[in-house]
Amino acid sequence: MSASQKVVPPEPSTGTAKTREREAAPIRLLYISSMPCEPTGGGPVQMHRHFIETGDFDFHTLLEPKVTAVNYLIAGMPRWGRVIQRVSNTRFFPEIYALNCLVGLRREFKRVVELAPQYRPEAIVTVAYGGYAFLAAKVARSLKLPLVTFFHDWWPDLTPCRGIAKRVLDNAFRKLYQQSTVALCVCEQIRNELGDHLNAPILYPIPSFKRIQFSGNSPAVASRQRFRLVYLGTLQGKYGETMRELTAQLIRNPDQAFEFKLYGSTADWPEDALRAAKAAGIYQGEPDIQQAAAALTNADGFLIVMNFDEADRRRVRTSFPSKMLEYSAYGKPMVVWGPSNCSAGRFVVANNVGCLVASSAPQDLIRAVKNLAGDPTRCASFGRAAVELSKSIFDPFDIHSQLQRHIATAVGR
Repeated sequence: MSASQKVVPPEPSTGTAKTREREAAPIRLLYISSMPCEPTGGGPVQMHRHFIETGDFDFHTLLEPKVTAVNYLIAGMPRWGRVIQRVSNTRFFPEIYALNCLVGLRREFKRVVELAPQYRPEAIVTVAYGGYAFLAAKVARSLKLPLVTFFHDWWPDLTPCRGIAKRVLDNAFRKLYQQSTVALCVCEQIRNELGDHLNAPILYPIPSFKRIQFSGNSPAVASRQRFRLVYLGTLQGKYGETMRELTAQLIRNPDQAFEFKLYGSTADWPEDALRAAKAAGIYQGEPDIQQAAAALTNADGFLIVMNFDEADRRRVRTSFPSKMLEYSAYGKPMVVWGPSNCSAGRFVVANNVGCLVASSAPQDLIRAVKNLAGDPTRCASFGRAAVELSKSIFDPFDIHSQLQRHIATAVGR
């Protein structure tokens, strides 16, 4: 467990002066989570932007050690060590994983609940991800503090658990939602799936506070003859397989209406597939921040991919890609390639910022992009709508202000 710096208690005061001091001081928060708070990507960068970059809260952390579930059980419950080492390589691993998340952290709870009071928190904050989310709820109950929980994704679907183990985690996930004083839902779909709650506002992922100033297409875009579709993100696992299929289709049948550029890590790509993607000018490497910004600036449209696998249907329906908020400021159309009920696809269609391709066949995506590339009026309309979103519901300062209000209400400020 990692802890933040020691808190120095404020000078005591009484009466009205004490009330004024409390109202003027930043709200004291203790973040107990399996998810780090750092400027990397996904959930960690969301927490970093809200709680570290702004400096608006007196914020401290107690994070889960960076070890695997099985390793933690071996370290935390030595009597089970030899048994778990054998079981971890069998089909029983999902059950062991679920057991660790729900039961194996009891020893950690004793330590965390003893440490927590020294930070004098007014609320406990967590992300509904990993075993420490359940531990955070238990600490909040023990200390009689409000619990503020971010629901960014249907986390049980990201675990190896299936069958009984999956149902156990699903039930615990739903119980965490009900136990939260404020349940911050990333989109309407996850709130609908979780059910009724007295205080479950929608809070979109927060994009960078350093927004670009969109002023039309760059000279490179204006002078280019072919529409450029850019994908920047995960190129491994299932998403990598999807991108390899699309790349192979484009290599076999190059389309003159548009060009496709891929950016990201290809660590698990077969060497021949990677070599072919590079030779065709499709794969552009793993960019740093400046290169990524340049790639987005010089794009004509952005590709957002959601998994078509049946096992992931609920997760893609209840998640909301944070990259959509980053993309909106660039004023380009978004093409969502995913199931018809995925949250990203429904959003781009409802807000007129792009189109949804609900077929998993690469040729259907290619056909849709070709049609989009041949309709500059439609592209411009999508781009203008995207910019308007970046100035309204996707504005990072407004999203952060919403969070401040929800937390202030939870702690009675």
